[in-house]
This record gives sequence, C-alpha cells and structure tokens, in this order.
Amino acid sequence: MYKRYKLVYHFKDGSSWGPESHDVALTADQIAILLKHQQKSENMEVMKESTGETKKVGEIKSIELLF
Repeated sequence: MYKRYKLVYHFKDGSSWGPESHDVALTADQIAILLKHQQKSENMEVMKESTGETKKVGEIKSIELLF
C-alpha cells in the first residue's frame, strides 16, 4: 500500500486551506501529476470542498505535505 499525503495550500494573501478543508489525500506519484497539471496555467483553480470557494493556482504561495 502506498503512503498517502494530505495537502495544505498556503496562499499569497496569508490564508491557508488545511486538509480538513478539501479532503485530498494523494500518493507521491499523484502529487507529481497534480503539480505538473497545475503548472500549465496560473488561471486554473483549486476548490475548497467545505465551502465551494475557489482560488487560482497563481495565488498559491506554497503547498505543504502532511504525513
């Protein structure tokens, strides 16, 4: 079984979305695919599942991985 990581998005405006906000758990291979896909356009959006709020990928300052 592969280890799954939870993501925490940190945005340029100082806000953060923790794993409880978007309930994403990915393997290392899936994370690589996700990041490659997000690099294609800064206009792509990520969504906070708990509220439906969206932010553009270009607003992401960093992504933290939790074990």
